[in-house]
Amino acid sequence: MREFEKVESGRNALMVSHHVLLEVHKFLIDLAIEQPSIMRNPSKTNIRNFVMVNYGRFSNRFLRSRNSRLVEPATMLKDVLEEAFEINQRVFGDANYYPRGSSRVLKYDGPLQIDIIHAIIARELGCDLLLTFDTGFEELKRESSLNDLTIEVLGTP
Repeated sequence: MREFEKVESGRNALMVSHHVLLEVHKFLIDLAIEQPSIMRNPSKTNIRNFVMVNYGRFSNRFLRSRNSRLVEPATMLKDVLEEAFEINQRVFGDANYYPRGSSRVLKYDGPLQIDIIHAIIARELGCDLLLTFDTGFEELKRESSLNDLTIEVLGTP
């Protein structure tokens, strides 16, 4: 994770919006429901506890850094949603089977609407680089309206 090391050393700044924080929560909720302890006892309390503990770890590592900035775009929501809708009409992913226990599950491997909005907001904030673990962003790398933004999909966290 050399990009995060650049942030920690002060060579780069990490720009985070509330949209990114919503994505972190979604990622943690998805991760929570895969945990054996939550599979055995799926309750709001267990999911909330898992998310909040891990969000705290994320926050301590990345958000409390002197090189992190909480920023919000100065764009109209209407404009972001219209552009996201247009991109959503052009960019699709594939469907692939993944192992789940003793069976397989079919999953969509492409950008979701929230991913498209994320990329637009990053571009509007003037970010040079969007780092993500979300493989759905792979398809957005070739989207011409996002050319000012470099998207790098990292390996599994």
